Amino acid sequence: MPDLLYHSDLFTGTIVVVVTVLAAALCDHGVALLARGDGAGALLSFRRSVSLAPRLDARPAFNLALLLLREGRLDGAADAWLAVRGLREDWRAALAVGAGRDAALARLRGAREVAANRHGLLLAGRRMAKAAAAAPGLEEARDRHPTEPREGGYDVDGWSPPSDGHEEDDAGSGGFAAQATALDVLLLRHAVQVVERRRSAASSSLFRRPG
Repeated sequence: MPDLLYHSDLFTGTIVVVVTVLAAALCDHGVALLARGDGAGALLSFRRSVSLAPRLDARPAFNLALLLLREGRLDGAADAWLAVRGLREDWRAALAVGAGRDAALARLRGAREVAANRHGLLLAGRRMAKAAAAAPGLEEARDRHPTEPREGGYDVDGWSPPSDGHEEDDAGSGGFAAQATALDVLLLRHAVQVVERRRSAASSSLFRRPG
């Protein structure tokens, strides 16, 4: 039995590695297609990459959502991103008419607030790291109040934006973690706004004009 368990774990680990490599290759292929102006091909490649390993790497989902956003398909971008975040069913439940929609909207609002705080903390941590490099005395304060992601990122609600380890760029937007958390905030805000607008419109439709 121990040998069987060992080989089972080894087989599972091998499958995970193969799937991760394939997903990364499809993501890279999508980026290459996009550079050649083939947006449709890139979109398909990103979708295939996300379908293979939706939770192993956030980059394919980030690329997919960003491309849909660039094409003006905001609802599609939110749907694709929230699927990877594990929040798509909440979004759909909040939009539906039935029991549980208020609780689903509350979860979306909570995730939106957490995302905004996480993004702000990430940027603050990077600014503090820069300041600590310039003034070593600040390093002790940073250790007492850590805001920079450790071990791959913040673990909030089961999702952590991975850090690429790069320094902030000239625009000050940071690396992938900063970009992913910014997109997270944008699309969660959109998801909540869509629900609130539809509910407001439905409520207004109950009133009747005179005559």
